[in-house]
Amino acid sequence: ESLHAAAIETLRLYSVTPFTPRTVTAPFEFGGFTLQPGTEVMIAQAVTHMLPEYYPNPEKFDIDRHINGPQVPVGAFAPYTLGAHTCLGAGMAEALMLINMAALLKFARLDLPSPDYVVPVRTMPLPNPGQKFAVKVR
Repeated sequence: ESLHAAAIETLRLYSVTPFTPRTVTAPFEFGGFTLQPGTEVMIAQAVTHMLPEYYPNPEKFDIDRHINGPQVPVGAFAPYTLGAHTCLGAGMAEALMLINMAALLKFARLDLPSPDYVVPVRTMPLPNPGQKFAVKVR
């Protein structure tokens, strides 16, 4: 239960796809702007992951929110996009993530360069610690 909660919380903070490109197919108005067919837009489906009404203290990594916390509304958690465009491999990706995390935790010891090291997070193109990030595997 804790391992799954840690994986879900990681996906909440560092979504695989924090935004998705789409092409407008029918005209609509949003925020005072009219968007015409053919217009390229970016859907930022991970914005809800940082809204305090769904995730109190959203900047904090907290696995307990997925164990004992209230359920969020459908669509508020969308690390793989939503609806008909949800990643087909989402379930397999989560299963593989849990298997890999369990194996690493059981068979390896991971050390950061120093106990007070803060992992930098770059957001482009997707959340990542950058090419210089390293851990020691023992």
